[in-house]
Amino acid sequence: FVTVILLPAMFAVISLAVDFGKVQLAKSQLQDACDASTRAAAMKLGTSYYELVVAAKSAAADNFVDGKSLALADTDIEIGRYDVTLNEDDEDNEDEDGEDTDSVFSVLQSSDFAEANAVRITARRIGDDAIPLTFAPIIGVQAVQLAAHCTSVRRISGSLTYGIAGISGINVDDKGKIDSYDSSLGKPNKKKNPGGAATVASNGAITVGNKASIKGDAFYTTTIPTGSITGDRIPMGGSLNLPTPVLPTFYTNLGSISLNNSTQTLSTGAYLVNSLTLRNKAKLKISAAGGPVKLFVNGPISIEDKAKIKASSPANVEIYVLNDAAVTIEDKSNVTAQIYAPLSTVRLNKKCKVYGSVVGKSVSVDDKSTFYIDKSLNRLGSNAYGIAGSVTVVMVE
Repeated sequence: FVTVILLPAMFAVISLAVDFGKVQLAKSQLQDACDASTRAAAMKLGTSYYELVVAAKSAAADNFVDGKSLALADTDIEIGRYDVTLNEDDEDNEDEDGEDTDSVFSVLQSSDFAEANAVRITARRIGDDAIPLTFAPIIGVQAVQLAAHCTSVRRISGSLTYGIAGISGINVDDKGKIDSYDSSLGKPNKKKNPGGAATVASNGAITVGNKASIKGDAFYTTTIPTGSITGDRIPMGGSLNLPTPVLPTFYTNLGSISLNNSTQTLSTGAYLVNSLTLRNKAKLKISAAGGPVKLFVNGPISIEDKAKIKASSPANVEIYVLNDAAVTIEDKSNVTAQIYAPLSTVRLNKKCKVYGSVVGKSVSVDDKSTFYIDKSLNRLGSNAYGIAGSVTVVMVE
């Protein structure tokens, strides 16, 4: 009699245990699939939205959850920024060094994807795709809905965030100089804001000629840099692979900017410019109280004869050249900006000064000109656009 009573109870317990084990396995598989998809997607940050989504979906599909390939929807994939800040009040959220931190993932709009450093994915088996149960339907439970979350951050080693990247070559000649400074400390100063920490990189030759110098490190692929380089000559272990910049969805079309001994002020925003010409002490002033001014230039840039792009910091000015038009800065001109022109020749000539960072097809600094790399920048070409071989992805959530 006891056996008759206990047998069904034992059968129920065993049946539920089987379903419980099935659900736990599915949860583990779903999390693994989610982790794999965020890693794959984060490696595509800096390319295109299409490539990133394809990578995420492909990695998810390679993983099986309860015997079924995982499918992601576009809405399951979020692109944004992941930031960690100190929080002195929260004793329950300490990092590995014992400091209190808050972590925040902020979803970005498509127009700001260039600023993304993280991908967050939600993997689901819900609705008609929920995990079916084997024995639990006896008690009226047909399936279990599952969801998993993961955030992966794309990080680049500080030593590989190059201040100047000349894809095919970098040439410094005729008393030209590449040095560094920290814009948060003001202008370059030997005592208060010293240099010596420039970082330049190229797939081609890095040459330093007549009385010229690079005050810092030179990263190369196969050709060892020559000339006066105060730091190290370091093999990259990869190559520069920088995509063409893309015009954002929302911008203001300014036509061409051509200033001759005159001044124009631009406020925070994204602008399309057919060409940019400043000459004869002309000034382009940057007012960036609400964020950086982003110039997308569809033609040549010519800054000459003591002209200026004037900003409080290079972080406030981002210049993207959309094609192979040349960038020329010369004749004692003075520019504060980040320049991203991977298809263009970028030339500094005749005693000009540039403060910030630059990416070009080729970069030359000649005739007593100086390029001061801003050490404080989160540079274009490093975080905004990826450098092959230097990217690591870390899961944070």
